[in-house]
Amino acid sequence: MKRELIMLILCLMYATLVAQINTPVLKDVTEDIIRRTTEEERVKSNKATMTIRSLSLVPDREIVTIEDSDTLRLYSDSYEGLELLDSVLGDYSVFITGENHTYTESNARLWFKMIKYLNEKAGVRNVMFEYGQTYGFLVNEYMKTGDSLLFNSIDRFAYPEYSAVIKELKVYNDSLPNDKKLHFTAIDIDRGVYPIVKALDYLLASRNTMPSDSISLHIQSVQSLAGYNDYKLNEELKYPGVFTFKTRSTLALLAANFVTNRQDYIDYLGDDYEPFRRIIEDQYTAREKWHQYKEQDAVQQYVFRENYMHKVFLKERSQNPGNWFGQFGRCHTTKSHKENNSCEWFEFNSLAQRIINTKGGELQNQVLTLAQVYETDRNFGPMHEENEDGFRQYFKRMPENSLVIFDITKDSLLNAGYGQDFDYLIFNTNNTRGESYEYLNTVRSNEEDDTKIAYLFGLGEQNIDVADFVQQFGNIGYSSLLTSPFQFYEFAVSATKNGWVNTTVLSFLRPQSSFAGTTEWTIDGYGLTNNVGYDIFEETKWLDIIPSLGFGFQQLNALAVEFPDSTGSLAQGYIGEEKHTLHTNPAVIFDFNGVVGLHLGKFNLGAKAGYKIDVSKTRWRTGDHLLKTGAVTSLSGFYQSVFFGLEF
Repeated sequence: MKRELIMLILCLMYATLVAQINTPVLKDVTEDIIRRTTEEERVKSNKATMTIRSLSLVPDREIVTIEDSDTLRLYSDSYEGLELLDSVLGDYSVFITGENHTYTESNARLWFKMIKYLNEKAGVRNVMFEYGQTYGFLVNEYMKTGDSLLFNSIDRFAYPEYSAVIKELKVYNDSLPNDKKLHFTAIDIDRGVYPIVKALDYLLASRNTMPSDSISLHIQSVQSLAGYNDYKLNEELKYPGVFTFKTRSTLALLAANFVTNRQDYIDYLGDDYEPFRRIIEDQYTAREKWHQYKEQDAVQQYVFRENYMHKVFLKERSQNPGNWFGQFGRCHTTKSHKENNSCEWFEFNSLAQRIINTKGGELQNQVLTLAQVYETDRNFGPMHEENEDGFRQYFKRMPENSLVIFDITKDSLLNAGYGQDFDYLIFNTNNTRGESYEYLNTVRSNEEDDTKIAYLFGLGEQNIDVADFVQQFGNIGYSSLLTSPFQFYEFAVSATKNGWVNTTVLSFLRPQSSFAGTTEWTIDGYGLTNNVGYDIFEETKWLDIIPSLGFGFQQLNALAVEFPDSTGSLAQGYIGEEKHTLHTNPAVIFDFNGVVGLHLGKFNLGAKAGYKIDVSKTRWRTGDHLLKTGAVTSLSGFYQSVFFGLEF
């Protein structure tokens, strides 16, 4: 390898860097078209008061400073951190936040905070959530009555973090005047069957008369099943076992009996007949249809479910005055049609998108969406790989266990990836999963970790002072052809996280041979070093500038092979072969280097230059014997290399 070639590559990379720093970055034409189209659509669809959200205000990406005052106080009564929304609340009637369900503690606290904030600031009186309708029925009844038995059922079927918040919401709701009191409704399919039984049992509990013979068997069976399920669910916590009596089978027989003996149910239930009927004919029937799709692993299961939630929302909205708030899984909250989302649902119209496109257009401009982005869960959206670095710039500026609302339009990179789906992002550094997902706190994978691993191969040259070694040949009347620098090749593994780079390098010197009289000398060597550095261009995804320092081990080997002279009288090995003598020069070294690297997708290439300092003895050894006379050789010197490889 020619030194001129290496220097040329370094110069070209340096020129590229200088050009990048001193000239505006040219935007990709496609991205510009997308941004312009997005702006036009928003201007057309948003109200005149919202035109300040135009993308034209953000021509280039600029990191927005996050202050401590921006942080949401999840455990206080303050609305500090939510002020960013104050000016836009009047333009919407439906507010939706998206979550990853596994972070139940911070999710539940955000849910509580948003309910109170929107109730006081935006006239929200209705809370929809992603539970089955019968569970929502139990929650709403608890809010009205405060029945502790109802809360016990709620607590059994919900995440404990949400149960605790529901108890707090009861206290909050009781403090509100009648014209602000909250209505709670779960709009999802009853994917679990146990809340269905509890809701039916609750409606039957107030009956003082015996049912007619035609329905008595099934009425008593539901009441018995409710108690049995409570017993088994409590027992399952200690002694996991098998449910002898099947809830689905019992409900199927009840539903068939209900259709046959409808009038008897009307007579027996009185005012509670209509909610009982809705549970059996609407909610339970929908649940069974969805379950059939699920049992067959059919795509219909998620299309049916999204459409069902939309219809329930519209029905509830028509019956309950006031604005609406809901917190759902993030995949239910995107505003645009998705070819593929992070839930692996394809050609998908989410709940939020369906609400926006409700027939008649009355809700077209009425939905505001906020998506939570967690420090350990950023892998969503069609541009999640491109936005990974963009997210990191904000998370590293945030305190631990905090949430910050962020206006997407303030960052053109994030806006390109998420601006069509969400109005705001909520950055969340509370990385603890809920009680039901604690196993995820210890079992982490690379997809939640922003560590990048690169495997690299390099070619280079190292300056080694062999002048004294060469002079030794001159002292005995011979000349040597050994030259410096030495060529080498190397293999490296590099790990990068949050700008810090740890690199381990195994290198091999290319052998050089020279004759001195009847002796052939061959010098080669190897080394192992570990360096730690920091990428000062961390925010630039395609370019690395990494100064680093490290230490390691390197060794030169000098093998002498002696051949017979012209008389054939030469020193040979004991069994007749040529005589071999191995000299070694081991060294402990400190390494200082700088790397310039380019990223072309997963392909990496770059150049490195550095200096090694040999801090060990410079004399040669034969075996374990240190030679006290003869040549000295220091491995201190400059080196340089070019490399290429793959990053994962």
